[in-house]
Amino acid sequence: LADMAGLSLSNMSKALYGLLRRGMRLDQDNYPEIMSAALIINTGMAFSVVWAIIKHFLDEKTQKKV
Repeated sequence: LADMAGLSLSNMSKALYGLLRRGMRLDQDNYPEIMSAALIINTGMAFSVVWAIIKHFLDEKTQKKV
């Protein structure tokens, strides 16, 4: 469960983006079947933009879980 309250594009930095990208790759490569679903709440416009970018780094099976 991820609560995205307060997330905006102005507080997303390149460093954070890179860290999230590496973390997702690490999880996906080493623990591919542990997550059954991801629930994301309180999303705003920033999440839509970020998700549109991030989902391309995930395989299709993982994308469907989010």
